[in-house]
Amino acid sequence: MCNKMYKNLKYIPFICIAFIIVIGLILTTNFKLIIISGQSMAPTYNSGQLVIMQYNKSVERDDVIVFTLDNKDYIKRIVAVPHDSVEQKKGYLYINGIKTYYTSEVDEKIIELAEDEFYVVGDNFENSNDSRYFGVVKYNQILGKIV
Repeated sequence: MCNKMYKNLKYIPFICIAFIIVIGLILTTNFKLIIISGQSMAPTYNSGQLVIMQYNKSVERDDVIVFTLDNKDYIKRIVAVPHDSVEQKKGYLYINGIKTYYTSEVDEKIIELAEDEFYVVGDNFENSNDSRYFGVVKYNQILGKIV
């Protein structure tokens, strides 16, 4: 009986290696490690901080997303989703007619978001290049969200 048990133990290293490989494949195909660069998401995320992005395009308001614009990746917070109205007036952002605490120094305008458009800002909105300046983010530009 002991010999049978020891015979089966010789497979444990192979099982462990297979398990590690499977977990590694799952993690690398579903998640990505990202190092924050810049202070536009401070104090939530600071420059040099390591975060995990999940390749998941099921996003909603208040999610922090990673998206590509002009071949560069950005991390910002979604503040308006498809079919929302975003108005930049009197130095503030209004979403669906409700004044937010986000300031806006750009020209006054109203944006009606289409089915595939999102409005994003940095948490450090006074020091952030975001939708107030480069416009909306399209759904196909989104890589995933920070978890």
